[in-house]
Amino acid sequence: MTVTKKDIRYPICRIMYKIENTPGWFMAEKSGTIDECNKFCEDLKAKGKLYDYECLVDRWSCEKIDIPMQKFKLDAYDLHMRSCIIFNPYEEKYYNPDEVMPYPTQHLPCCARKFSINVKVEPEEDKEGYLNRFEKKSDFNNITAMLYINKIDIFIIAKYVLEDIPTFLKDLEKDGYSYLYIEEYWYTKLLAWKKDDKIRLIVQSYGDEVEILFDKLIKKDLFFSEFNKLHENLKKGIKRAKVLFNKFKCEEKFLNDLPWTIDKNNLETLQEYINLNDKCAKSIKFKNFVEKVRKNSEEQSISYNTKERDFCMHQEDYYYKIKDNKLIRFFCLTRIRDDIKRYIKIYGIKMHSNTKLMDLYDEVIANSGRQAIECRLNKNKAIIYENGDIVAPLSTEDEIKELNTVIREIVKEKKTNKFSVD
Repeated sequence: MTVTKKDIRYPICRIMYKIENTPGWFMAEKSGTIDECNKFCEDLKAKGKLYDYECLVDRWSCEKIDIPMQKFKLDAYDLHMRSCIIFNPYEEKYYNPDEVMPYPTQHLPCCARKFSINVKVEPEEDKEGYLNRFEKKSDFNNITAMLYINKIDIFIIAKYVLEDIPTFLKDLEKDGYSYLYIEEYWYTKLLAWKKDDKIRLIVQSYGDEVEILFDKLIKKDLFFSEFNKLHENLKKGIKRAKVLFNKFKCEEKFLNDLPWTIDKNNLETLQEYINLNDKCAKSIKFKNFVEKVRKNSEEQSISYNTKERDFCMHQEDYYYKIKDNKLIRFFCLTRIRDDIKRYIKIYGIKMHSNTKLMDLYDEVIANSGRQAIECRLNKNKAIIYENGDIVAPLSTEDEIKELNTVIREIVKEKKTNKFSVD
């Protein structure tokens, strides 16, 4: 293979270094390969200008540039997303997670008048929209919560913070210093030191800069009490979510087993219903669900294309509403409704009162009838389906032929005969 100029990339290294044998590192950057930068640092070390260093490739440049070794302040967001390194803004040094950061003496905090940690684990009750996301047991790893330290709110993944709290407290007791790293999407780190009968807690936010949101001394007993309470509340919240999820899945099975009737007067909407006077509607479980729909219904945008709105409740695959003494439901995704309507038209499907919407959609999937790609053909909207069909009413025949050629080339390259939304 011929290597062209555009294939060549030039490395720029990030160098963490110490001038003397003290905790923490300074940050620098230098152009060159790892070997070149290591040799440069070894020469400085031999001359007594460096005590220690760590070197790695930070980024690449398409142009060859000469960056001499120079002090470098890594963007806080980048630092948090790409490493577990902790930055101490008081002394402008960087610390690896396994290092004990000395007690900061550059700034002396006051005692907190009040200190509390509260947490709200979702879902607190069986509200629509949240439990829909969980399909299997392992999904509970992603249960979220809002953590409140005094007035600071922090978004967390409950399971991971739950697992980290015991180590955080144990290391604090043992080493006099510890940290709690909140997962990457909230850019937060908690640092703690023992100081006599108190704990110094610093809450950092890694945005454009490392910002200190909280820096106070807290009575030791209160500090440990609040974090132990947080640990217990997270456990209870996850347990409650699992109970709600099991109830939710039982409810979904109950709903799908009901004798729904297709509404032939609303084939455009594709809705099915159960009369509230029907025999199956007399059960307590059904009445409870009807009450849930009444309570949780709100104005929803039910069509992405037409911006049509309706007063209903979203749960799982459907919108539910109470109207004309009926419990009515229809698919919440406009795309699914459009796929079913297209399938009915192409295959001349006759709708019977006992036809089930989900059964129809299963047929659509089995016959590769789903939308696979929505795109622009020149300036006009085009939809490509799994079986290769194209719907582009505003495009010319030549444009559609050209797109068909592209599709054939793609499926030929993938050694298949169709697209798949999976």
